[in-house]
Amino acid sequence: MNEIDALHEIGVEIIALDATDQSRPDHKSLESFYNEIRKKYPDQRLMADCSTFEEAVRADRLGFDFIGTTLVGYTPQSKGNHIEQNDFELIRRILSTIKNPLIAEGNIDTPQKARRVIELGSIQRRSRIYYYAASDYYKKICKLYSSGGNRMKEFLHNTWKHRAHVIMSLPAVLILFFFSYVPMAGLVLAFKKF
Repeated sequence: MNEIDALHEIGVEIIALDATDQSRPDHKSLESFYNEIRKKYPDQRLMADCSTFEEAVRADRLGFDFIGTTLVGYTPQSKGNHIEQNDFELIRRILSTIKNPLIAEGNIDTPQKARRVIELGSIQRRSRIYYYAASDYYKKICKLYSSGGNRMKEFLHNTWKHRAHVIMSLPAVLILFFFSYVPMAGLVLAFKKF
């Protein structure tokens, strides 16, 4: 509840909660946690991050303001599921059952998927779609970090391969260091007593 208090204090508009069947650190049920939040902050808008149809329906019946497909395929109970399976059947089933708005997100990572979700008709009226345009960018960053050891080896290999160039540029680097940073050290020592 500390996180909820902190988020409410800074004035966030919507707080998203894990509404899956997974256990919570304090072993509270989703229902008791939801009721505790509603009792303390009745006007706070809440979003349920769900991974299955059953979780979405349960969250809607509890009274969450928004139902999200955020965790589809990321939990043990939804492992192997993909949001786009059977022409987004999960989204269509959820929409036909719940009364609160659906936030279609999670693994909608291409413009084609986002377009198809919009084309499904009723989705435009009762939900929002979040396509992470930057997802390719993040994939590249993850690839860069995951291959960090290889990239360092490649850098060292190239440095060794071109060691003559490195050795020839060493005097320039030393001169740059000497005339850029050494005088600064003198200034720091000169004004140390002030």
